[in-house]
Amino acid sequence: MAGIRVLLWDVDNTLLDFNAAERAAIDAVFARFGLGTCSDEMAAAYSAINVRHWEMLERGELTKKQVLEDRFTEFFGRYGLHVDSIPELNAYYQTQLGETVVFMDQGDRIVRSLRGRVLQCAATNGTKEAQSRKLRNSGLDRLLDRVFISEDVGAEKPGAAYFDAVLREAEALLAERGDGEPLCRDQVMIVGDSLTSDMRGGNNAGILCCWYNPRGKENDRGVHIDYEIRDLHRVPEILRQQEEGRAVRKIYFAGSIRGGRVDAALYRRMIARMQERDVVLTEHVGGPELNVLERGAERDGEIYRQDTAWLRESDLLIAECTCPSLGVGYELAYAERYGKPCHIFYDRSRTQLSAMLTGNPYYRIHPYESEEELFRTLDEILG
Repeated sequence: MAGIRVLLWDVDNTLLDFNAAERAAIDAVFARFGLGTCSDEMAAAYSAINVRHWEMLERGELTKKQVLEDRFTEFFGRYGLHVDSIPELNAYYQTQLGETVVFMDQGDRIVRSLRGRVLQCAATNGTKEAQSRKLRNSGLDRLLDRVFISEDVGAEKPGAAYFDAVLREAEALLAERGDGEPLCRDQVMIVGDSLTSDMRGGNNAGILCCWYNPRGKENDRGVHIDYEIRDLHRVPEILRQQEEGRAVRKIYFAGSIRGGRVDAALYRRMIARMQERDVVLTEHVGGPELNVLERGAERDGEIYRQDTAWLRESDLLIAECTCPSLGVGYELAYAERYGKPCHIFYDRSRTQLSAMLTGNPYYRIHPYESEEELFRTLDEILG
């Protein structure tokens, strides 16, 4: 493979913050049609109804016209609100969706930095009215090489027909620019936040799938993910790794969370070093604002399922064990069960490891006395 040649960007909640635009648009609708004030609870209810209707579209259970109107019918019916014309209200709502522009992770700068390096296209299911307006107001229509709105394509994500049409046109566009080589599916990557639309669509098309998952949600839809990222700035790194033709490893980094965050800054530096060459599935462990409180059985169950899925998916585990953690101990045992190589670092001047770790020949133990020594060893492991 000669690297990634085509990058398909989802728009809503990937390049642009759809949640911010949605809230501003629904507030504008309430004001325009004299519906009073839209409370936070009402806005959250509308958002959930909207998502559910779009997922029904993705499964072929509704037409787009039904989605656009039925969501409002259900929402207003729930709160006993009367509107004379749902189509008129929806038309106004579509115009307002494009008026609020908030970029995710400085997405405009990332797209700009990749111009000329890879063909970049928007791949979106949103309405033509809303998407055209937000792409124009954000300037993305001038930064991207092509925009593929499902209404123009004549098919919706995640359908294979949508991606077949998009890739045919992308290949033709490459040829126009002097790149006449046939476009292979493993030279195309979609970046998006939706498991049901973007990632399942990528699976259906047989292209690389990069799941933008800033909130660390669980992959509960059974879709294959090639890369999972918390920040869009990881995309240029993935492109570089693909250009080098080097196999990218998936690393599970383990560090204390609820056991104590005294070494969080060190975790971030270690994760950054690993991300220079590989993918760190658990980059959130180094996050400065990570919530360390118990969240109840339901949320903790989600964390357990996601983390164990990442452990099974990973190529190796690297743990920093200076700060004792029951969770890290469990992760090490789980990784051993699945035959994952495990490397354990600890500052010998601050702690002593349990004999259950040092006495187990399966684990590779790396004591260190300085960060320089730690990173030298880490670089040797990473090659």
